[in-house]
This record gives sequence, structure tokens and C-alpha cells, in this order.
Amino acid sequence: MADHSNSPGKPKFSAEIIKERLRTMTVWLEQVGDFARALDWLGAAEKHAAGSDEQKLVNVRDEVDFALSHFLRRASIEQRVRAETTHCLDLLMNAAMQRRGDGADSLHLMRRFHELAGDETDGGEPPPETFPDSFAWGAYLRVSALAELDAYLGPL
Repeated sequence: MADHSNSPGKPKFSAEIIKERLRTMTVWLEQVGDFARALDWLGAAEKHAAGSDEQKLVNVRDEVDFALSHFLRRASIEQRVRAETTHCLDLLMNAAMQRRGDGADSLHLMRRFHELAGDETDGGEPPPETFPDSFAWGAYLRVSALAELDAYLGPL
């Protein structure tokens, strides 16, 4: 059998390097959260004297929060892209739940989830706490809220 590890279009990867980077990212994310929470007692930067150590720490904490928001936005995009080809049901479910406001995309992801997860039903009714059950309950609550809003507003 031919060695295709160095063929064009197929980069060579090391599972160990990828695992190590994943562990590093996980530790980093946990440390970022711990760091920011530890500095929350400082409050707003304006409460501290200009140039003080406290103000510097607040500014760094706020930079960490900004970096975290950027990371999460990027992670959300990557999650949605990965949802098209992943075999990880957790990632796919999270992507579908994030797309709840986009009916067509959410339905597409739910169908993909169902294809991968197989039949979760036991004779026709989904058991409690399944992904379709959770989604249906959420849709029911939203539709109910719309009906209440319509009754409250009356004819326009």
C-alpha cells in the first residue's frame, strides 16, 4: 500500500500534538475564567486611581473578557462549520440549539443529529429529555408566548 501521508492536499498531522494543544487550550480557558472571576471584586476601572495597580488589574481583566468574547464568537462559528461534518453528537446538538432562531438551519441540524443518533423513539413517542423532545418543548413555549402577546396586543 502506498504512503499518502505526504501527498498534496493531505497535510500530515500528529495525534499527540493535536491532543496536547487541545489540553493546553482547555487549561487556558479554565485559567481565564478563574482569573477574571478572581478580579471581579475590583469593579469598574473608574473606581480606582489612575495608574494604580488596581486600575491596571481591572483593565487587564476587561481585556481578558474582550478576548473571551472574541474566542467564543470564533468558537461558535467553528462549531457551526464543524456541525456539517462532525460525528460528535454533543457538538451537533449544541450547534442546533444555538441556531434555534433560524428555523431552516436548526431543522437541518436536527435532521443531521437524528441521522447520526439513530432512532431515539421507543414505539413512536420520544422518551423524556431527548434532543427532539427538548426542542419541541422550547418551540411550544415560544408559540405559547406569541399567542399571549397577540392576545395582549389585540388587533393591530
